[in-house]
Amino acid sequence: MHAAETIAQHRRQTGQSAVDATFALLQARVLHGRWAAGDKVPTEASLVAELGVSRTTVREALNRLASTGLIVAPHSGTRRVADFRDCAGLEVLAELVVAPDGQVDLQVVRAVTEMRGAIAPDVARLAARRRSEEAAARLVALAGALDPQAPLQRLLDETLAWWTALVLASDNLAYRLAYNTLRSTYTEGSSLLQQVIADELRAVALYREVAAAVERRDEAGAAASCAALVGLGGSAIDAVIHTFLAMETP
Repeated sequence: MHAAETIAQHRRQTGQSAVDATFALLQARVLHGRWAAGDKVPTEASLVAELGVSRTTVREALNRLASTGLIVAPHSGTRRVADFRDCAGLEVLAELVVAPDGQVDLQVVRAVTEMRGAIAPDVARLAARRRSEEAAARLVALAGALDPQAPLQRLLDETLAWWTALVLASDNLAYRLAYNTLRSTYTEGSSLLQQVIADELRAVALYREVAAAVERRDEAGAAASCAALVGLGGSAIDAVIHTFLAMETP
C-alpha cells in the first residue's frame, strides 16, 4: 500500500486530521527504523508528492516531530533523524509496542513490564499512606467486582480501572503520568497481552489483598501484595520472550 493510501485509510479508520495522520506515519518511520538515526529527512516537496497531502500539512507534521525530539530541525540546514532512545520520552512507548506490520514487540513489552514491576509496589505503598476514604472504598469495590471466570477482555478493562483507582489514590503526579503511558502500551497490544498475562488478570485474590491493605493503611502489605500481582505478568512475559529467543537460536 502506498503512503498516500495508508494516510487516507488511517484517517477513515480513526477520524484523524491530515496532520495527525501524517505525523503518525512519519513517527512510525523513525521509531521502527525506516528512517535511521542520522539520516537526512526527505524534503517537504518529496513528502508532499509521496503522501498526497499539502505542504502545510507536511510542515506541521515535521514541526511536531521536531518538538518531540524525533528529528533535529536547525534554523538553517538539513533536518536529520534523531536517535529516539536518546531524546524521546515515555510518550513513544505505546507506538513502539506494535510495529507497522501489526507484530507486537515483546522486547518493548518486557521493558514496560519491568518498569511497571518497579513502580507498582511503590504506588500501592503511597496509596495506603495517602488514600482518602472515598478512594479506598472505590478500590475495594472495584476489586470485589472482579470475576476470575469473566472473559479476558472484560478482566483487562476492569483491572485497568482498578489500576487507575490505585494510582489516583497514591496522589503522585509523576506516577500518574507514567501510568498513562503504561496503560496505553497494554491497550495497544491487548489482544495478545491479555492471553500472556491471563494469570495476573485472574488473580482476583491479590487485587483484593492490595485493596484491603490500602484500606487499612498497611503500606508494607500493600506493596508486597502488589509486587506479587505484577510479578505474575512479568514472569509470564519473560517466559514468552525466552521461548521465542530459544526458537530463533540455531
